[in-house]
Amino acid sequence: MRLGIDYGTTRTVVAAVDRGNYPVVSFQTAEGDTQGWYPSLIAARGDARLYGLDASCYQDDPDWTLLRSCKRQVATLGPATPLTLSTGSITALELLTAFLIQLRRDLVTRSNLRLTPQEPLEAVIAVPANAHSNQRFLTLEAFRRAGFQVRGLLNEPSAAGIEYAHHTRSAGPSARRELVVVYDLGGGTFDASVISMAARRHEVVHSAGIA
Repeated sequence: MRLGIDYGTTRTVVAAVDRGNYPVVSFQTAEGDTQGWYPSLIAARGDARLYGLDASCYQDDPDWTLLRSCKRQVATLGPATPLTLSTGSITALELLTAFLIQLRRDLVTRSNLRLTPQEPLEAVIAVPANAHSNQRFLTLEAFRRAGFQVRGLLNEPSAAGIEYAHHTRSAGPSARRELVVVYDLGGGTFDASVISMAARRHEVVHSAGIA
């Protein structure tokens, strides 16, 4: 199975490759509802930690420490930098890896994808346009350790722009836009990319972002 994953500051979104289409994957919550995003949350109590959908169940429980916007904190840390969470300590790389292991598990057990636990998951990962080399390495390594076969990293607005260009060109000769500007106002960064569309070629002219 091939996936595109946007690990966001507040929400993580997964899209699947399905015969030329790229539907957003939906997840089933503990209440039995479905939603097209995965909460980027971590909850801790003592030495116990919960991630994603499980962590969201304890958002209003005062006995649990909730870590929101983990992506923003990890961006300023090295892979081996320790984080104190509740009564325990864990490195930034270990914390992100544990979150992504749970995401992979929930893709198998709590999503609308028909996956087996052993099925290979190939993924292209979206990262902020202003992500520095350390942040990109940490993200890449955590996805690999979590069992994803990473096929590439794309700046988040560039990924959206290339997808738009692909569908626009597929619509036929009536689509005459040559340049597209994509703005991505996220929970942690404001990014933008300029995409050039010439014939069947899509090129990222420039991409930039600010915190």
